[in-house]
Amino acid sequence: MNFFRIVVFSSLIILAGCSDKTEPVVAPIPTTLAPAALPVPEAIAAPSQPHQVVDKKQEVNPDWLARLEKAVNRVEFRQRNDSIWKSAEVGNHFVRFDALQTQGQSSAQVAFESGSNLEVKDNTLLVFDHDPGKTKTTEDRVIVKNGGLVGTTRSELWIFTNAGLVQIKSDPKLKKAAKARVSIQENQKLNVKVDSGTAEVVFKGKEKIEKVKVSANSEFQVTSNMKFLSEDGAPSPAKIEEIVNALKVTKFSRADLIVEQPVDGMISEQPEYTIKGQLTGADAKLLINGELAVLEEGYSFNKKINLQPGSNLIVFQLIRSDASVQFMRRTIRLQAGK
Repeated sequence: MNFFRIVVFSSLIILAGCSDKTEPVVAPIPTTLAPAALPVPEAIAAPSQPHQVVDKKQEVNPDWLARLEKAVNRVEFRQRNDSIWKSAEVGNHFVRFDALQTQGQSSAQVAFESGSNLEVKDNTLLVFDHDPGKTKTTEDRVIVKNGGLVGTTRSELWIFTNAGLVQIKSDPKLKKAAKARVSIQENQKLNVKVDSGTAEVVFKGKEKIEKVKVSANSEFQVTSNMKFLSEDGAPSPAKIEEIVNALKVTKFSRADLIVEQPVDGMISEQPEYTIKGQLTGADAKLLINGELAVLEEGYSFNKKINLQPGSNLIVFQLIRSDASVQFMRRTIRLQAGK
């Protein structure tokens, strides 16, 4: 390279000496040659993708039914294919047969995708469910082994327990959510108190499935055995569908109450009095002051009572098999001195 530069420089001097008018000629500096292109493997040649960090909380199953909105103290959940209970966190989503439980002094709030809500009390174990044959906008289902909850819905909320099924229903005409308080004990004792809307309680009677309608500001209690859940809290889908199918084919007849005597507000001179009347249809039960009345042929009844001095209140409660309940009251005054 040095030799090349000397030669170029010498040539320029000679040319300059030959003619003053000759423009100096500057030789171009050689450009360094680029190395030959080498083949690049496809894995390297392809543009690299940025690493994506996935937040597990955002991995939501598209078939989710409900979401945990609030958890106080010790609230746990168990996935349907897992036997281990884990600590529940707000935002957890639940699919069919996932379970949730609250320990002592704990509570939780759950919101269903379709809008229903659950206030889960302490010491409660429940399993999420749904009707596979319907959309999730018509009814929500939950199976409760033990404990208590408050259910609110603008459509239908079905609560399965080992003592019976509670169907909470709103009235679309009133445009108000239905709300009911449900508690179930280990001995299959079910208590339902309706704040608004209506609730229908389906339970297993001595010979067949019974159904009772509970109106707003009313309470109903029943002890039965339907076994929707096993001892370990696992749901029985076959049993659930069996009861639901039975409800679809069961025909509930309507019966009305006719009280022949006493006439409301009447006065009696005798402390012993016989109540008489009849029902206009079958498949119904009649309670008189909380005691079950014996129905005779033609659905008639006769019941003797002992009157106390002053006014006596007699309450008739007709429980129909078509899911409705009718109340009727009569008063009798026992004449003083008799």
